[in-house]
Amino acid sequence: MFRLINFIIIFLVIFGCSNAQEINEFDKSGYTKLMRVAESCDLAATRNLLRIGADPNLINSGGVSAMSLAVTFNHLDCLQELLLFGGDPNIFDKKRREALIFRTVSQSRFDMLKVLIEAGADVNSEDSSQQTPLMKAVILSQFDVAYYLLEMGANPRIPNIFGKTVESKLKNDDIPQNAEMYEWKMKVKRIIEQNG
Repeated sequence: MFRLINFIIIFLVIFGCSNAQEINEFDKSGYTKLMRVAESCDLAATRNLLRIGADPNLINSGGVSAMSLAVTFNHLDCLQELLLFGGDPNIFDKKRREALIFRTVSQSRFDMLKVLIEAGADVNSEDSSQQTPLMKAVILSQFDVAYYLLEMGANPRIPNIFGKTVESKLKNDDIPQNAEMYEWKMKVKRIIEQNG
C-alpha cells in the first residue's frame, strides 16, 4: 500500500508540480505533500520530495509541520532526513507555543530528543509558561532525560512564570526510593549541586 502511495506522490510531484511553490502548497486539509509522507514515514518519498524542493519547515495553521509529524508518529529516520535537508531543530509551534524539543520530552521520544540536540536544538528554549525542556522532564519524572539535558548544557536555574526552578520541582517530587527513576533523580540532584 505504501509503495502505491509513494508511486502516486512521486508521479504527482514529477508530473503535477512544475516548481517548488506547488510542491509546498497546502491541500484542503492544510497539509503539504511532505507532511503527508512524513506522517506515514515513507522515507523514499520523503527523500524525493526534499530533493526537489519540499520545505521541511512549513507549519500549517494548526501548528503542524513535517518535523512535528515525524516526532508525533515516532519516525526517527524521517526526522533525521528532514534535518539533513534543512529542517530547523528549533522549529516553533506558534499554536502550542513551544519548540519541537518539548514534544520529544512530553511524548517520551528520548532518541529523537538526542537527534534534535545533535542538530542544534536549544536545550534552554522556553514554552509559554517559561518552562524549559529540563523542567518538563522533571515534572514528568523523566529523570534520565533530565540528566542528559543537564549534560548537554541545560540550565536548572531558569525560573518559569511562577518563579519555580528545576531545583524547587525536585524538592516537591515524591518519587519512591524503589522506583526505577529514583536513581536518575539522585544523579540529577548531584549534578546540579556539583555545578553550584
